[in-house]
Amino acid sequence: MVGIYQDRLTETLRGSMKRIIEVLKAVRSRDTRGFRMLRYTLMSIFTRGTGTLANFFILPFMVSYLGPDRYGVWATLSSLMIWFSLADGGVTAGATALIAHAHGADDRIGVRKLLSTTYAAASSASCIIALIALYASPHIDFGWALNISSPQLQMEARDVANVILYLGAMSFPTAVAIQARTALQQGDVAKQWEFISTILTICAQVISIYTQSSMVIVVFATLGIRPIINSVASLYFFKNDGIDIRPHWKFVEWRVCQRLYFSGSIYLTFISLQALAVQSDQILVAHLLNIESVTDYSIVQKILTAPSLVTDMYLLAQMPAYGEAFARGDFRWVRRHFIISNIIIITFNAFVSCVIVAVLDKILAAWMGEAIDPSPLLVTSMAVYGAVSAVAHGFTGFFYMATIHRMVLFGQLGMVVINLPLAIILIPKIGSAGAVIATSIGYSIAVIAPGIWRIISLFRDFSEVQTRLVGQGSNKSPALTE
Repeated sequence: MVGIYQDRLTETLRGSMKRIIEVLKAVRSRDTRGFRMLRYTLMSIFTRGTGTLANFFILPFMVSYLGPDRYGVWATLSSLMIWFSLADGGVTAGATALIAHAHGADDRIGVRKLLSTTYAAASSASCIIALIALYASPHIDFGWALNISSPQLQMEARDVANVILYLGAMSFPTAVAIQARTALQQGDVAKQWEFISTILTICAQVISIYTQSSMVIVVFATLGIRPIINSVASLYFFKNDGIDIRPHWKFVEWRVCQRLYFSGSIYLTFISLQALAVQSDQILVAHLLNIESVTDYSIVQKILTAPSLVTDMYLLAQMPAYGEAFARGDFRWVRRHFIISNIIIITFNAFVSCVIVAVLDKILAAWMGEAIDPSPLLVTSMAVYGAVSAVAHGFTGFFYMATIHRMVLFGQLGMVVINLPLAIILIPKIGSAGAVIATSIGYSIAVIAPGIWRIISLFRDFSEVQTRLVGQGSNKSPALTE
């Protein structure tokens, strides 16, 4: 009996060592999926870490300068930015999956058609949303929407909303090349440009606070640098590495546009439901409690969702790799990588969240003084939410790149049905923690539980995904080395 267990243990250790060696080989070879994902993830962590560290020092000055009420207005309106990604019909973000599949099939002409058509759609959407914002803004009652009574604060809220709207419109065409680099598994280069915009944004924020600028200028300094840098990055890309896929009006095709809008409609519906289920939390807190409560909620969220932000970077790096692997029929890599990555995500989030909760009081005292005093329930529920949301995001991204769209949509629809009513019930009873608890419950019931069941059956037979991709003409190339 002992010998049997020793043999099994030896076999397990050999298998583990073999996997470790394969990972090291992937890192050593610069032309592998694993190395590209590693570079993207590390550059994402470095870029986001720089921004997070800078915010750690700037945010107390920002809250002190603007005051809790004005900062609450900004935090609430900023949460609406998620809606602006919908105005192009989801085409810009939806193109990522199609470009990744075309890249996996070595179809450079297909990539150029996708890019050209995406630019045409994104530019049209940018003009339309700018005109709508110009007309609609004067007719919105920000006092009622944000539960604020001060006429001066209402006027400032309107100006801030206008800045966010126009910058959101500008972001559509400027983000296409960045999305293309990510889909082509050049995400590390895209993150280098993001790092430049992060540094310049930090400088602009410091200057705006030092010169005691208005809240509108502070918001522009925070949100306006990224579209400008993205424009420069796009010109550089299409002058160099992307010269053979440079967009041209001759490559704009209605058939490609239909494919983009179909892929985009899935993304559009997903983001709409997610915004309704998750991103509306701060609006519910402001409306059911008060605008000052959003400040506590927002600060705690920034700290305790930091681990999930790190793992989200890892997940974003995986999506183009999944798309390319599916297109090449490399299902063995997909299965193994999904299992390992989820073990890493759960372990990392659980460990780091526990450490942050243990020292959170000291962090807040050193960082914000006595301005922020969150309830223990809000802290605990936000820590749990970070881990739950990271796992749910991994499932959603996997199903999207596998073209199993019904799992993406039904999961988010279930989130809306569960989260919104539950949050409306819990927030008045237990405070802003009610929104977090409702969201975690929604993710667990609507996304994670059915996702586990679907993935188990999928891993037994990948024929469904293979049939879908063959129908799209994507599965044409031999499997790539891992």
